[in-house]
Amino acid sequence: METELGHIGITVDKVEGAININPKDIQPPPMNSIGIDPEFIDGVVMIETEDGQKELLTLLNIKKIFRPENL
Repeated sequence: METELGHIGITVDKVEGAININPKDIQPPPMNSIGIDPEFIDGVVMIETEDGQKELLTLLNIKKIFRPENL
């Protein structure tokens, strides 16, 4: 990923899956951003899981998270 610090790599423990999100479905982050600084959230989207449950997915702005002043 390209950031202000240059190219960086990110390691994750597990990938649950991948989905396509229509940009029109992205909503602004809620006022109470579940313990995450709203500056780092691009938005939220409601998705339906395989078992039919609704789930709120938080879209993080990785480039903002990895700014030098945030590390």
